Amino acid sequence: MAANGTTVEGADRFAATLSTAADEVADLSRASKESADRVALVARGLAPVVSGNLRSSIAAESSPGEGRVSATAVYAAVIHNGWPGRNIAANPFLSDALAESDGTIREVYTDELDRVVGKIKGK
Repeated sequence: MAANGTTVEGADRFAATLSTAADEVADLSRASKESADRVALVARGLAPVVSGNLRSSIAAESSPGEGRVSATAVYAAVIHNGWPGRNIAANPFLSDALAESDGTIREVYTDELDRVVGKIKGK
């Protein structure tokens, strides 16, 4: 690459490496999915069980940049947030699962970023 009469050797390789790194980091879907799966597993263990419907409605979803865990049972929000007018105390099983999984989530993303760095170094 020449700029003002100066040649920078390796600039093309450097640009290609940066492009690869950007693509790899932009798609963290593997880490997002694994993190969401782990939080969902913890949430299933924390959810109250009467019929098992609430527990079985807990699902993990992911996209390249985020993981999501939700409970789709009709009454999931009432159980999670409570309903004082009906004397239903909050049981924030989803929030608790996320808090309990914080270290695991960090570990999953750290491992994925280490994998990306290793892949880039190997080029």
